[in-house]
Amino acid sequence: MNPRVDWNQLIQLRERGQRGAQEAVAADRRAERSAAAETERAAAKREQQVAYRHHHIEQLRGGVESGRCDVAELRLAVGYIGVLDARIHEATGAWHATQESLAAARDTLQVSQQWLRTATAELRAAQEMQARDVRAQATLRDRRAEDSADESARQTWRVAQSRRRSAVGLA
Repeated sequence: MNPRVDWNQLIQLRERGQRGAQEAVAADRRAERSAAAETERAAAKREQQVAYRHHHIEQLRGGVESGRCDVAELRLAVGYIGVLDARIHEATGAWHATQESLAAARDTLQVSQQWLRTATAELRAAQEMQARDVRAQATLRDRRAEDSADESARQTWRVAQSRRRSAVGLA
């Protein structure tokens, strides 16, 4: 028990820490959601490119099987498959980059959530210490009041004893 501790100031400080942590968690949660949405968009774009390549190959296969595709068209179509492969490669790279950003955002969110848990625990501890101190102060006041009452009773008894002795000695 330290009478110099300003519990209200300590609790206000802990509350500010908790609010800062709550704001960080909210911001990091928004960043994580944004990164997740970006990852979903990148995955969809990649899948779109893969589907377009698949469709192009099916069209080419149909043209070759039906005899509607000559050698020049076949060369052009095969060249275009290379372009589609490059787009898929680029989209895959972008998708992987967004996955890394999402993982980093999730890590940051976990750190801020831990900060919030710590700040909340520190606030709760300060509130509990304040409550213990208030109880200890009340107990101390009660003991002092009891001691004072006991001392007053002793003094009254001594005075009464002294008066009796004086009364017996006068008689």
